[in-house]
Amino acid sequence: MSLSSDPALADLGITAQEAATLVSQYRVTTTISYAVLSILIYDTILTFPQEVRCIWKRRWTGATLLYAIIRYSLLLSWIVHELEATKYATQKYGKIMVIY
Repeated sequence: MSLSSDPALADLGITAQEAATLVSQYRVTTTISYAVLSILIYDTILTFPQEVRCIWKRRWTGATLLYAIIRYSLLLSWIVHELEATKYATQKYGKIMVIY
């Protein structure tokens, strides 16, 4: 059975070329997302000793709290986004991912 006559693609109402494009876009998006995470982790590792010395060993103030929220909300935001994006892609394109 060729991909163009695959019932799973027919059920989704897309062609094999459209399915290949969707899979390719998903892979690119995922790769870029993980590259961003790698840079974020790399930056955190490099600056953590200075952060401990300059921020965490001080008395807590509004500025300290603001720093913590800004610094670590990005990581939390990335995790939530990836979980939602994976859930969406699996629900919408799960059949395509299995075919390819």
